[in-house]
Amino acid sequence: MEAGLAGIIAGYGRRILPLERSEAKWAAELRAQARRSGRVLDLGDAFIAGTAVANDLAVATRNVADFEYLGGGVINPWEAP
Repeated sequence: MEAGLAGIIAGYGRRILPLERSEAKWAAELRAQARRSGRVLDLGDAFIAGTAVANDLAVATRNVADFEYLGGGVINPWEAP
């Protein structure tokens, strides 16, 4: 498993963002927002969305429905603009 992780880091290291306090705070806020609206935001998705918001980025995913209601930028790179 460590060799696989090392390979990912070697290949994508410059594009991997850290999960720090600001990202975690955004993740918690987004999970609370989802809960208030009657939805469930999985922890992994919350960390992805929180990292995007904290770094002023869009989430690129085919699974747009799990993110678009959060109000941040979401794009589906498999759909034509």
